[in-house]
Formats: sequence, structure tokens, C-alpha cells
Amino acid sequence: MTNAIDPRPRRINLDHNSPRAHSIRARNDYTDTLKAHGVEERGYMDCTEGIYTGLFGRKSHEIRQARGLGPRTNVRDHLPEVELILVAAAEALGAERIRHEKRVGNGDCALASYLSASNLRKAVEADRQSRSPAND
Repeated sequence: MTNAIDPRPRRINLDHNSPRAHSIRARNDYTDTLKAHGVEERGYMDCTEGIYTGLFGRKSHEIRQARGLGPRTNVRDHLPEVELILVAAAEALGAERIRHEKRVGNGDCALASYLSASNLRKAVEADRQSRSPAND
């Protein structure tokens, strides 16, 4: 999925059922879980980097650079729909892992986030590799 980064910006739709609105709800649940499990200050960023690195093989600043975005630009506002949905799914799985394994603290929760995102990446890559060629 590292070569799936698309530099084209997309329009932000905050309709209740839009992928971006869904990702905001997933993000809020994820950060609530992080807070409940003792994540503090820079730990939120470290957990998010765990999601991006596990899912895309790149940290947020590398994603921004690859897409020609400014240093403070919100990466999620420029993700294609599929990638945005994958980030939301990785955060939901990360929150679930943190709760299930009773992870506590910045490093422990960042690792759990990375593991969940990495496993999701492997599943997506396996699905893409197993597809039959199109019948033209």
C-alpha cells in the first residue's frame, strides 16, 4: 500500500454519512480510548504515527511530503476515500486491541496501534494480490 498514495486533494464532505464524518467519529472513539488508557501529550501523535506507519509504511510528515502538502496540513483531509476508510478501521481495531489487551501508556498504546494497522495492511495486500485478472 505504500505506492497507493495519491497526491490529489479531495473535497471534504462532512455529511453525517460521509467517509470523513465516519472517520471523525472513529478518531474520537480512538482518542477517548487512548486517554482512558493513560496516553498523554506526545503519545497521541505517536499512536497516530503507529497507525500511519503500520498502514502506509510512512509517517505523517512523509505522507505530506509525498503529496506536496504543507507541514501542518491534516493528512486525513487529503486521503482518497479508501485510504480514509482504512485509517478509520485501523483506529477502531487499535482501540479494540488496546482495550482487550489492557494496554497502558504512550509506548504500549502506540505499539498496539501499529500492530493493528500492520495486520490490516497485510489483509488488504493479500486481498489485492489474490484478485483474478480482469476479463477484457
